[in-house]
Amino acid sequence: MSAQQLADACATLGFPLQRSVLANLENGRRPTLNLSELLVLARALKAPPILLVFPLGEADRVEVVPGHELDTWEAVKWFAGEMPFPGGDQDEVNAWIEASKPIALYREHDRLVEGVQLAIRESAPGSGRVLRESLRKYRERFRQRGLTPPDLPPELQHVDAATGPADPER
Repeated sequence: MSAQQLADACATLGFPLQRSVLANLENGRRPTLNLSELLVLARALKAPPILLVFPLGEADRVEVVPGHELDTWEAVKWFAGEMPFPGGDQDEVNAWIEASKPIALYREHDRLVEGVQLAIRESAPGSGRVLRESLRKYRERFRQRGLTPPDLPPELQHVDAATGPADPER
């Protein structure tokens, strides 16, 4: 994709970036970009934003904060909330664990939703009931932590409904 094609794609997305700005980013004359620019560029390039931040597969190590290099895969995992910053003391690790709990909740929620959907597709009523109840309880954990659980797909909307069908079978 040329710089002009990328500029046009960004403009189509509602966030115009001049071709000259993109050229300056590409050749290092402009060393930074803001979060909005990063996100629109990722969308225009049809790429995960994290790959615009960390060159996974292209560089073995990256400087993630001044003076601290990491293996690129470790940098990606840290950025995605999958591991604490390497080399931190126990207080830093404990703080990271607490701060990353919402990420773990959302990941487990996705896993439960996928499990219920699979049970429905495979007409496995027993496992479907158990998984739906687990999902309902899990969504309650979100609320207890003051978080809003993700939207449920249409076929699972009943999970939150107190007066909805107790166990719809398919």
